[in-house]
Amino acid sequence: MVRTIPLKALSPKYLPSLTGFRALAAFMVFFHHINPLKDTKAPSLLVKMIDEMHIGVSLFFVLSGFIISYQYLLTRQVSYGSYLWKRFTRIFPLFGILTLLTYGVSFWYFNEISVDQLWELFFNMTLLKGFFGNYIFTGIAQAWTLTVEECFYLTAPVLAAFLFKNSTFHLLLLTFLILLTGIALMVLSQLLPIDGFMPDFKFLFHFTFFGRSFEFLMGMFIAQLFVKSKAIKRRYFTLVGTAGVLLTLLFLALLSEDGAAGDSQWTGIVINNFLLPIIGIGPLIWGLLHEKTYLKTFLATPFMQLLGNASYAFYLIHIGLFKDYIAIYISNFWLLLIVLQVIAILLFLYIETPIKIFLRKIH
Repeated sequence: MVRTIPLKALSPKYLPSLTGFRALAAFMVFFHHINPLKDTKAPSLLVKMIDEMHIGVSLFFVLSGFIISYQYLLTRQVSYGSYLWKRFTRIFPLFGILTLLTYGVSFWYFNEISVDQLWELFFNMTLLKGFFGNYIFTGIAQAWTLTVEECFYLTAPVLAAFLFKNSTFHLLLLTFLILLTGIALMVLSQLLPIDGFMPDFKFLFHFTFFGRSFEFLMGMFIAQLFVKSKAIKRRYFTLVGTAGVLLTLLFLALLSEDGAAGDSQWTGIVINNFLLPIIGIGPLIWGLLHEKTYLKTFLATPFMQLLGNASYAFYLIHIGLFKDYIAIYISNFWLLLIVLQVIAILLFLYIETPIKIFLRKIH
């Protein structure tokens, strides 16, 4: 059984603003990939700040740590098998369908199937591609984050067993041990004929759970504080968190040079992977849970709830084959965004959700 601390009944009233928060994160990643201010007369610093909106991925990771802990590890008894099945039915079906469509179109268009393409398909469908520098951006390029997420899902119950005993100390200890494990695997891979496996330290920190575990652990840490009702008697967490996010964008933009993102430098990596969850995302989530603000009200609206629920589908299609095909006919940025969002909602309502419900019923 997954270890739990039943200190507060699970209440859906706390989650709407966080669901809307997912939509906000997805939009940030979209703006990072398709910057509407590129090649305009907008101030260069502002253009660079939008380029740094890849931090939406960090937001997803911290939020994932919170949601998984809140829904499964702290407030209810769930078997490990049932827990993993729920995560599988939530993540894999839509990803698998879109990945097969992506490669199916490629096979049809080029009228050939090479051995390399079959290997690509294998590493994509097994969610292993995020470990390999030569496969990470194949298929649905942005889906490398699913490798990171799946590593967290697999280890979350074990992490919770240690983290929830002594939160602050174990948060740092687990981060160090996970990172050390990643470094050991990376060094070992250099001694074995494993082509492209975690090729260097920056790859480790950018693309693997070993280098980004602190973001998930911070989300778990916040969830435990919340469930234990350790409300901090101070206000303005939403404001502080928002300021932290904006400052992170600013600092990363100032660090960026020659078209490379700010986190291509070690200072940027530290800011993105470790400082942002502390000064930005963590306080922001805490504020959304405890404070009545215009942001919380907005994120909890039915419209933002819908966008938040469809954010996974939107994330999978916002760049790549499907976006590129639509962009042939729609050049306007805002219209493209709307069309992609509508498609994502349809995917969520008529493919993702029905399949998830069906698979959970037969389990």
